[in-house]
Amino acid sequence: MKKMFLTMVSVMMMALMVGCAGSSAPIIEATPTVEPTATPFVFDLDEYTAKVADCYTKMEEMIPYITRMISYQYNYLNVWKNLSSTTGSSSTADQADLIDGALNNLQENEGVDEATLVKMHDEIRSLYKDIIATEIEGKLASEIETEFKTLFAAYKNLYDMALNPSTSIDSVLVNYDTYSKEYEASESILETLLID
Repeated sequence: MKKMFLTMVSVMMMALMVGCAGSSAPIIEATPTVEPTATPFVFDLDEYTAKVADCYTKMEEMIPYITRMISYQYNYLNVWKNLSSTTGSSSTADQADLIDGALNNLQENEGVDEATLVKMHDEIRSLYKDIIATEIEGKLASEIETEFKTLFAAYKNLYDMALNPSTSIDSVLVNYDTYSKEYEASESILETLLID
């Protein structure tokens, strides 16, 4: 009897278990997590060359101002040198006077003041930084990047020369000749590379 009782209890428990399994209790299923796929890198040569061309155009706008300042400084130093040799003075020209005179000359002849000059230069630097941070691919893009970096370096040297001039006329001549030739050589190559 005990066996029979235990068998019936076992059967009833099994029936209860089966009955519970068929109930309407929600079954929770794990939802797979979908990882967002990274957008593959796509280099746009046209966009890159447009950025380089824009920065190059802005440098071209600055070069006449820089050249005017350096020319003023050269003439100032030449007069200073002639006066010093005439008077026997061994003093050198004051760098602050060179900068102020060159900036005044630029303002009078071109209508460009120091704040405008610095703003233009800062914009060029920002564009340059953005271009250099661009991940490039391909031989043409690589050649453009190389020439653009060389052009910018020559431009920057000329800009620094104008706003931080040497008080030596010989130094002004040598540096201007070197940097302007570097600029012109890179400019010529870059223009060829940017042609559609």
